Amino acid sequence: MSRFRYLAPQADLEPTAFLSQPRPSGGRLAFLQSQAIAPSTCRAYQAGIHRYTTFCHSRQWDPFPASELQLRYFASWLSDQVSFPTIKLYLAGIRFAHIENSLADPFADAPLLHLLLRGIKRTNGLSSRRRLPITMTVMRQLKGALAADPQFTSQDKLMLWSAFTLAFFGFLRSSEFTSPSTSYLNSLVHLYHSDISFTTQGSVIMQLRSSKTDPFRKGCSITLSPSGRSVCAVRAMRRYLDHQPPSNATPFTSSQKGNFSPGTQSAPSYATCSNV
Repeated sequence: MSRFRYLAPQADLEPTAFLSQPRPSGGRLAFLQSQAIAPSTCRAYQAGIHRYTTFCHSRQWDPFPASELQLRYFASWLSDQVSFPTIKLYLAGIRFAHIENSLADPFADAPLLHLLLRGIKRTNGLSSRRRLPITMTVMRQLKGALAADPQFTSQDKLMLWSAFTLAFFGFLRSSEFTSPSTSYLNSLVHLYHSDISFTTQGSVIMQLRSSKTDPFRKGCSITLSPSGRSVCAVRAMRRYLDHQPPSNATPFTSSQKGNFSPGTQSAPSYATCSNV
């Protein structure tokens, strides 16, 4: 326990800092170890650790090393607040924090915890958020709503519509062409203007640097042809790039208010708040 208190004393505990603790083992080693999990997974783990440490402190418990009894009470407390997959994700974050800090795996010998998780799964089920499909009709309505929205500049409207059509015709995940926040940008992952090119036949080629199904960042190219209709990814891309400064180092979803974040202005969320 003394070693853990050296890494993160409880008196000055920062709940979300366990996954980013400085290590005395050298910059290269620390960097490679930090790449063991995806940034999105790291954020989810941090959220779980924050919930867990807050839960423990409210009961005057030492969060780490975690006992099976503490984890059982924590999972039971979460069961009427979040879904079963989220509970498992949060517990995985706690386990990862133990491993990264050279603490014993709290799940190695925890039969009652696994029994409780099975009971939560049978009781709560595997409910998930229902997501309606984005159809061509929705895209046309979204185009009209975006054009009439006064909160965006004309350049940002071009950027958003280009991003929407690119995601629609390219079957993209939001993380494959946008940054998670206005302050975070990774040149190894996120899309830049240099990743967009046009063919002599009038198609647009997008080079994806990384994706959820490409954890080793081999990359892949996606070719989109013009549709000849009002919803056209190629025409939207040309109009957007024609109004952008000629710089290959500019993020693709850079706006006048900062980098486009899928968590605040994704196509589905904008469609919802626009009553599309």
